[in-house]
Amino acid sequence: MQQIHLDPPITRDAIIPHIKPRLLSAEYQAQRIENVVKQHISADLWLTWVVELADIIPPQSIPDRSYPIAPVTYDFADNFNLTLPDLLHIGYENSKTSYMCQKLGDILGALCEASLPVPEETPASMYIITTRSGAYGAAGILDPAMQHQIKNIFGSKCFCLMSSVHEVLVVPASGDPEQKHELAHMVHTINHDPNIMDPKDILSDHIFCLENDTLAVVV
Repeated sequence: MQQIHLDPPITRDAIIPHIKPRLLSAEYQAQRIENVVKQHISADLWLTWVVELADIIPPQSIPDRSYPIAPVTYDFADNFNLTLPDLLHIGYENSKTSYMCQKLGDILGALCEASLPVPEETPASMYIITTRSGAYGAAGILDPAMQHQIKNIFGSKCFCLMSSVHEVLVVPASGDPEQKHELAHMVHTINHDPNIMDPKDILSDHIFCLENDTLAVVV
């Protein structure tokens, strides 16, 4: 990784507007979360943060064909006096207008790739949460506005398929006790097909649901 040296150094006030949350997996991105500030969410999921530096670094300082992102490590947080509560608040404020929740069929055309195929029997009832750019949108499932929207659409009975770091699929519960196992099998199969998923983008093989504003693993 190429180091970028700046003079004068970036200030805390300049950093704060560019801190964004990301969900990563202890199972699939263990090295990427090893030294970063993080909060455990559920099962193998961890909330982390990055600083998008493209808008605050002089263009001449950016290496060719690169998009500078700094993970918020413990050293980084100490350097800029950022605590975990700070990051939770800042990340929410900086990203709350970035997420969208729409019917899967309405949004797939705007994304470069979809991590999960659309089951033919339920395309109209599946929703996707992602960012407007289609990148690193899985953290949107933690956004209170997104959770409220999901509850308005599905009530309390839905499953969250968190296969990819880029998006979350929300599926209505059918009432069939085997549904969650079928969904888990589908996600696991897709995650381990190299023709569909890049290993660095895998988030979880588990199926989750939202219960009392908490993301809980169900299988």
